[in-house]
Amino acid sequence: MVAGGLVLIGAAVWVESRAAEPVVPLHIVRRRTTAPAIVGGLSVGTAMFGAAVFLSQYFHLSRGHSPTDAGLLTIPTMAGILLASTVVGWLISRTGKIKPFIITGAVLLTVGFAVHGTIDSRKPMLLPGVAMLCVGMGVGMTLQNLVLVVPPCGSSSSPPGPPSSR
Repeated sequence: MVAGGLVLIGAAVWVESRAAEPVVPLHIVRRRTTAPAIVGGLSVGTAMFGAAVFLSQYFHLSRGHSPTDAGLLTIPTMAGILLASTVVGWLISRTGKIKPFIITGAVLLTVGFAVHGTIDSRKPMLLPGVAMLCVGMGVGMTLQNLVLVVPPCGSSSSPPGPPSSR
């Protein structure tokens, strides 16, 4: 699976490097901030969807809740995302600082997943709830802010919008 993924990445780079109007211009990816932001965004996005799938399965199969209840029990994750993204967005607008929030979010995300790694069907429900809140807050503090750290393409790139007809 890893080899297949690497082959697909190589093929994408090869196609994008030869395209007249690439979807992802490779010069953007070479920037010092952009590549880590892309990797971070992919990691956090994968973590968010992985947590949603894991938790619904955990509550349904391990705890014996109905599928509807299992979905509802993941509300702390969504509440954490909503709360953290709103508050941190406001704080970034006020202070202009992004890095401390991204680092704090990454730490919260890591702590939340570390706690998720310890839960089983005998643990009190408060433990997964706190872990879900940590994961949600970590996602809320990092995901959209990783987009903010990427600088604009510069004056040589075309403005956003539909491509012009030539």
